[in-house]
Amino acid sequence: MAWKIDFDYVSAQPNFAIDKDSDGTAPWGFGWGWGAGRSLVGSPVPKSATQTDSNKIVDVFPLPGFACVGERFRVIVEAFEPGVHEFYPIQLKSRKGVPHEESHFLINVCQRFDSILVKGIDLEWGRRVAGGLEGMPYLSRMGTKPPLPVSRTTIAGRHLWLNYWVWEGGIMVSDQLRAALMDAKLRRLKFKEPWAERFDEVDSPFDYREQVPHIVDWMEANKPAAMLEAHLNWVKTYMPNWLQ
Repeated sequence: MAWKIDFDYVSAQPNFAIDKDSDGTAPWGFGWGWGAGRSLVGSPVPKSATQTDSNKIVDVFPLPGFACVGERFRVIVEAFEPGVHEFYPIQLKSRKGVPHEESHFLINVCQRFDSILVKGIDLEWGRRVAGGLEGMPYLSRMGTKPPLPVSRTTIAGRHLWLNYWVWEGGIMVSDQLRAALMDAKLRRLKFKEPWAERFDEVDSPFDYREQVPHIVDWMEANKPAAMLEAHLNWVKTYMPNWLQ
């Protein structure tokens, strides 16, 4: 199985503000939230943040535009996929400016691909209104109750990844990684249904023209510059004719 999980926004989270003098980039340059799905080595990343409340520090929580994780989360992920994802140290400080002793990191999930098989499934689609892909279809809601199928051959043993075009937001994890995070009792991730989405793995490959032909048709008709600027690797893999 595979799972789509995210922060537990219902429970109290510690709130932080990125320090203005911290050498960093705007969140959207980082990929927003869980990362960019590709390496960001060499990019400026915030180095420190100051807490704006007195809530308890937890294992995983959102900073403004980023995902912040503790050492326990990093160690578990590294045990499953050593060297695959990037963890950028960030110094967290109390409201009075006192550094917290525990190690924390901004995580950049470096795997991004589509595997959810949506052909013939009741879905709701919207249209993007910003980001250089205005008008492009996006999946706004799953109309069918889980579990939905995902491609086992596409996942191919990977454990932590971001969806690309189909059902963005949150992170995807393997059943094994989810179990390890739960066994460690990591705090502030939603692991269980209905807050987490469960997907059953099947032996069918993910093919864009079969699963989401309307997205492919839109891309071919519009050939937006943003695809070549921000999604060049995707174009090279799935639409290399654009580059001829």
